[in-house]
Amino acid sequence: MKKILIALLAVGFISFNAMADTDAKKPNKLLKKFATRVTNHDTKGILVLLDGAYKQVQLIGTLENDTTKFINELFCGYDLKNESNFVCFKLSEIKKCSFWKCGKFDNESNNPAYASATFKVENYAGVKIKVTLVVVKHTTSTGFLFRVAGAVG
Repeated sequence: MKKILIALLAVGFISFNAMADTDAKKPNKLLKKFATRVTNHDTKGILVLLDGAYKQVQLIGTLENDTTKFINELFCGYDLKNESNFVCFKLSEIKKCSFWKCGKFDNESNNPAYASATFKVENYAGVKIKVTLVVVKHTTSTGFLFRVAGAVG
């Protein structure tokens, strides 16, 4: 248990320091990378791009390190053909994930600041859903650090 916690904290620290972007105000590059990692079913890569505080509360605190459940709970949204139909996909069911759009940050002077990030996700049966997550913008001494978090929790 201690080893898992230390490993998660180390990954969070390394990923926090590695991704500071000194000249970007929009997280599009990170969100496209996230979509690619979802399409590739890259669990470790997805975890690296998720916000550390979100992982601490949801993955470690609420879900007791159940990584599979934690990742799967991110991919819920409304069916694009029938918007009254709310659907959740497991990561293994996802054929393609595409970054769609990013909303405006709630307040540029907040640290962290939050904005919505919308993805189009398709499963192997051809069902497409609109998934809304949150992009978190941390202001660092070297610029901005963007991370993804779930919209609920």
